[in-house]
Amino acid sequence: GINAEYMEAVVSTQSTWGSRNERRVCVVVCTNQSGCFETIHGMLDRLMTVNEYTFRAQASGGDKNLRPKGEGAGCYSIRHCDNTVFLQGKRAEVLTGNASGKPPRCGIFGILNPDTCAAFGIKNDVLVSALELNLEVFLKEPPKL
Repeated sequence: GINAEYMEAVVSTQSTWGSRNERRVCVVVCTNQSGCFETIHGMLDRLMTVNEYTFRAQASGGDKNLRPKGEGAGCYSIRHCDNTVFLQGKRAEVLTGNASGKPPRCGIFGILNPDTCAAFGIKNDVLVSALELNLEVFLKEPPKL
């Protein structure tokens, strides 16, 4: 099954207040069928498309080729990450362009590591993939879900 949740997250910062709020969406797919990674990757692509972000492969210019959403569509890319919550080779971070030229990480997705699933009481006879996306990148206008 597929479950999606919109949430307000409190993030610790070095600011005067010590924290800030971020709007995020999390999508979880739990199945005993193959294609778990492709399903969650497709969810990411759909969320980005409806918010007018186009995919730009790292190989076609790397981080310099990502531009912020301004006139027309923004760009996003994915790259391997080392987050051990997810299986090696089945995990990636989501990057978007911004005005400073440094692409911020705005999300992460992949197939959960069996140890992560066990920590939440999920049996090891299913595959669980997850996507977490920071919606603040879309908030020049309300996000489309």
